[in-house]
Formats: sequence, structure tokens, C-alpha cells
Amino acid sequence: MKKLFVVFAAIALIGAFTVPAMSADWNFYGSVRMSTFWDEFDNGDAGDAVGFDDDGDLTWDLQGNSRIGAKVTSGDVAGVVEIAVQDDAGLSTRLLYGTWEFADGCSLLIGQDYTPVYTNLSGQVHNADDGLNPYGMAYDGRQPQIKLLINNFELAFIEPETGYGAAGIAFPGAAVLETDVTLPKIAARYTFKTDAFAIRPYAGWQTVKAEAHAPGVEDDEDVDAYVVGLDAKFYFGPAWLAVAGYYSQNPGVYGLLQACNRMPVWTATGIEDNDSYGLAAAAGYKFTDAVSIEAGIGYVNSEVDTAGGDWEEDTLTYYVNLPIRLADIFFIIPEIGFIDFGDQEITGVPDNDLGDSWYAGAKWQINF
Repeated sequence: MKKLFVVFAAIALIGAFTVPAMSADWNFYGSVRMSTFWDEFDNGDAGDAVGFDDDGDLTWDLQGNSRIGAKVTSGDVAGVVEIAVQDDAGLSTRLLYGTWEFADGCSLLIGQDYTPVYTNLSGQVHNADDGLNPYGMAYDGRQPQIKLLINNFELAFIEPETGYGAAGIAFPGAAVLETDVTLPKIAARYTFKTDAFAIRPYAGWQTVKAEAHAPGVEDDEDVDAYVVGLDAKFYFGPAWLAVAGYYSQNPGVYGLLQACNRMPVWTATGIEDNDSYGLAAAAGYKFTDAVSIEAGIGYVNSEVDTAGGDWEEDTLTYYVNLPIRLADIFFIIPEIGFIDFGDQEITGVPDNDLGDSWYAGAKWQINF
């Protein structure tokens, strides 16, 4: 019954957009993605402590990034609506934006779209198409924004991040923790592009005011968060190479996806920033139109320096996959990979092994 409701709701949504805009040019599309993976976990020191060292688990499920959508054009105005279809969570909005081209090569976008801080250069398919995003290729989601696009330049004013924000900052004994924002998140990107390569520097910034109240204690702090980075892709006939790197202060407050701890620490003397960086690379080779190979590696590191000592974590992953195109719209991508969650290192405390995991399986995808 739930699946029927999802189908009818999707049809009704598309119909609602279609009726008042019959004069526009509508192009509908969809993508169904199944994940079939086995993950084997070593739970590290935490697992050893409770006698739960290893754990294996099968994923056999519709991916949450399966979608239906439509692209619409009407003169200088265009739009995209894209809905995620999840078998256990119903519908959610992936993309919903409109653009107005007010001059040649210049347009204004309003709505929910990818931000300028978005690196999409890896084809890693594990965990619903991770794409190395938590492991060194920057990603802060699809966010509501007003974005100016002038040829190869993008400038966006984005909904401030409060879901993680100061709400994730530890404040011992706090009874009330509130986050206030007065400015949008701001991000920009420029693309240098030729037939042989594309290079994209980017940067983003956000500030929040965090207020904490505990018995006998009241404090408020301004928490700044930013990310600066660069990604590049190079083409060598049937081969390609992509590299990426970023540096971020308080990535969790900014909203950056990251595999290790992202948050600053609130101490008696104020906020101690989380300094993080990520590095990633991927390379591929196309044997034929039907078969190719790709390998990638990613690394993230985060550190907080406090008066009592330093705290540090890191995560490393690598993978190999073999994309197979059985038809123009049908793909199977077998993949194997390994994730090392590293050690948690705190001054004066024995290192804590956070464990690791390996995985093997495939993504199945049909586009229509």
C-alpha cells in the first residue's frame, strides 16, 4: 500500500506542474538504483570492550537516490524538479529550482540545487553512490539558494546550516543550546575548462551565534566556519585522472559531509575550532563503450587543539570498480573497497582504534 501511495503521489506532483504550463517544453526522466553489498566491520577498541569485535551485514535495497524528475524550458526561463523515491521513506525533494537567463551566458537561479562547494569526480557507488564525498571530495548537499551564474563563475547565497551547527558543539552541563544566524551561507566557484582538463577552485563561509545556558553559567560565542578547495580532472584519450583537496574550519558547522569528527569544542574559555582537510583522487580507463575500470582513494583528517591537549581523528578509504553498460540505459557496477576509520588520538590518553571495514558488491541502475 505504501509503494502504491508513493507512485500515485509522484504522478500527482508531476501533473500539478504540468497542467498550468502546457506551453512549456517538458522532458521527464528517472533513475532506479539498487544496492547489493556485503559489508564486514571490525569494530575496533569499542568492539573489543564489549566482545563484539566483528560484524557482517547485507544491503539489498532500493537506493535513496533513486529519482524521478523533469526538466522544463520556456524561452529564457527553465526549471528542474527532481524527487527522491525511497521505498521506506516516501518522497523527498532532491532538486527544485528555476533559472532566468537575463543575458548571454548569464542567469539567475532560485530554489534547491547543488552548491558551488560540490566535487563530483568519483564514481564510487558504495553506500548509495558515496563518490568519495565523505572522504576528501567536498560536498555540502543540495540546498535552497539564490545563485548567480556568469559564464564559468558561480556565486550563491545559501540557506544557513543549523541542522549540525552549534547544536552539535559539546557544552558540558548545558541545559539550553540555541543557534542564531543573521547572514546566509555564501559560496563561490570558478571553472577553468579546456578539452584536456577542467580546474575548479571554490570557497564557502558561514557564521552562527551559539548560546548556551547551564546552572550558574551563561555564554554565547560566534562560530565561524569555512571551506576552501580545488578539484581538477584531466583527460588522456580513453583515460582520465581526477584530484581534489580542501581545507575547512569547523566543517560540521558549515554542513560539510565528512567521515571523521567535524565539530569544534566549547570549553570554559570559548570555542576551540576544528581544523580539517581532505584529499582525494580517482582515475579511470575506458576499454570499450560497454566496459571501463575506475579506482579511487580518499583521506580526511580533523584536529582540535585545546588547553588540555590535542584531539585528532582521520579516515582513509580506497576502492576499485568495473562499470558495465549492458544497454544505453542499464548499468551494473561491481565494486570492492576498504575503509580505515583510523585512531582517535587525545593527548595524555591511550589511542582509541576506531576500527575498519571492507565491502564488496554491486550497484544496479536503469535510467529512463
